[in-house]
Amino acid sequence: MKHSELTEALQTVFGRDVGPSLAQDLVLVELGSRTVADAVGQGVPPQLAWAALAREMGVSEEFPHRRAR
Repeated sequence: MKHSELTEALQTVFGRDVGPSLAQDLVLVELGSRTVADAVGQGVPPQLAWAALAREMGVSEEFPHRRAR
């Protein structure tokens, strides 16, 4: 997964304002008490960061653009 795909998924599922805010502000224990943005910036694959956020927020772990194809 690319970083741009993560950004797209965040905006598609949570909205253009809320998605990026979740990535920057929500600290996830599953990601070592880091935000999605911090975890990805420190080398966690975007797919794993998305999966952790999705579980926390109760949405599908599958990237939205991959469902549509």
